[in-house]
Amino acid sequence: MPHLSVTTSAALSVVLSAATGLATNLLTDELSWGLGTGLAVLVVLSAGLAWVQAHGASTGGRTEVRQVVRSGGSITDGRVTARGAATVAERARRNGRISRSTVQARDASVVRDAKKGTIDGQQTDARG
Repeated sequence: MPHLSVTTSAALSVVLSAATGLATNLLTDELSWGLGTGLAVLVVLSAGLAWVQAHGASTGGRTEVRQVVRSGGSITDGRVTARGAATVAERARRNGRISRSTVQARDASVVRDAKKGTIDGQQTDARG
């Protein structure tokens, strides 16, 4: 699936809208198969761009993963997969423990905090 930055996507939307308006004006002035086909192509391209914006492009933010261990805590045998504008923060403190846990985040935020306790074998799947 193509990835478009927010700026590129916005610029393409403006250009496609202007071209569609121009083609519509020309088609109403002089009816022809070429102009009709061109207008149809522009409409399909606009719809495709809208679909990519809604389904394919991430929000363009940074992916961030933070793991903090303090005061006898531990984070072991886990797996973190973060994509798009995902933020994952794990903190084990005061003998807290996070182990054998999996996090999958896409354009979403996940925070796990083990304070004097245990998070073991937890599976987290978050999508924005």
